[in-house]
Amino acid sequence: MKLTLRLFYLLTLSLCIISCTSNGTKSKASAEVKQPEFADNGKAIDSLKKVYNCESIDYENWGDKKPADSCLTVCLINSTKVPSGKNVDENANEFKAIASTIHKALAKPQAYKSFYIIFVEKDKVNGQEFKVHSAGMEIASSEL
Repeated sequence: MKLTLRLFYLLTLSLCIISCTSNGTKSKASAEVKQPEFADNGKAIDSLKKVYNCESIDYENWGDKKPADSCLTVCLINSTKVPSGKNVDENANEFKAIASTIHKALAKPQAYKSFYIIFVEKDKVNGQEFKVHSAGMEIASSEL
């Protein structure tokens, strides 16, 4: 009887772990965001990666068929050159320059009323991913 009970608990525990693992995989896959279409095949984005020395550039608010809203969020991941000037106008000009570069490189820039540029620090601790926004600004397309 004790052996049967132990086997039952072991089987139940195994099923719970498998269920949790497969659910985590599904939610992560559905959270992946496609890159928007660029007229220059991503050359401008590659240059931004080099200039800001970031690991990657991620996008939010982008669905399979159309933008989820009229703001494209662009995340510069683990950049070593985060705008940190004490002058607010200086920082704003830098964010506008990034947004302008992206706006000009997009295949369909008219699809967006604004661009939200965010510098994100991403790290993993004990297998769990953490993201912290270190700087960001929304720029209206009309300002570009």
